[in-house]
Amino acid sequence: MGLKYKNINIFKMNHPVNVSLFLKSLYHGAKHGYSGFLIDFSGVNTAFPNVCVPIAGVIQFYQNMGFIFKFNDNMPEYLKRSYIDNPLYVEENEHLLNRTPLDIVWRFRNSEDVKNLVDAYINSVSRDIECQKGVIEGLDWCLNEVMDNVIQHAKNDSGYVMGQIHKTSQHIAFCIFDSGQGIYNSLKDTVHAPRNPIDAITLAIKEGVTRDKSIGQGNGMWGLHQIIRHNSGRLVVSSGSGSYMMTGEEIKTYSGLPYISRENGSTTIDFQIDTDIEISISNALGGYQPLNLRIENIED
Repeated sequence: MGLKYKNINIFKMNHPVNVSLFLKSLYHGAKHGYSGFLIDFSGVNTAFPNVCVPIAGVIQFYQNMGFIFKFNDNMPEYLKRSYIDNPLYVEENEHLLNRTPLDIVWRFRNSEDVKNLVDAYINSVSRDIECQKGVIEGLDWCLNEVMDNVIQHAKNDSGYVMGQIHKTSQHIAFCIFDSGQGIYNSLKDTVHAPRNPIDAITLAIKEGVTRDKSIGQGNGMWGLHQIIRHNSGRLVVSSGSGSYMMTGEEIKTYSGLPYISRENGSTTIDFQIDTDIEISISNALGGYQPLNLRIENIED
């Protein structure tokens, strides 16, 4: 008896709601006995990191669970070049990373991968778009902290990241995803004891909140939130069934969203920085000025 495949047509990849629809399709397919999925991306004409990265990570999670994925031959060229169907390991593709790191879904597994990714991203952004004072330093800080959080807290073997430059709107867009335990599971047995995923997210962006003080001061998520807010940018943190969205000074929360499983709440960090608005890390972080040896070496 052959494999039973479910067809999934993806027409839009320009809003996170498309990730929710994808998760629902996979869940219902698995529930009804399908062991494989035929993914049709042929109708997609716009694809942003906040959709590409979670979908790529979720596909990898389901593949690790034994599900088979096949992809329509008419996948748009941009999606082919993004490697959404098979994200690239950093250490095996450093030649491509150093040449063209943007618009590709990368898979990172350790701090060395994070360093190589951040260096490549910063070099590419610095070369490809004019940024106001402090934007490069702010981006450097945010990327390092968010990806380090994945390694330290996700309880997963890898994370996924993709960046884009939107020159027309003068924004840099990045998304980082992991299919690990999620923020609620990370904090539920600590002194913080969040009541639900939304509570966990709002706790995580407060100064000093961490699962384990021995492996971090707990200021990565807080610092990210402060820098994006200082820049009047956009930040969306989704984990488990909850999502927190900050656009400028406006904050919204959402609950009841689909996610992988209770054990694998997963986390998506989606942020945009305005390249035309200065960033002062010191002002954003209440006077704290992190040492950035890479930037200092470039200036010297």
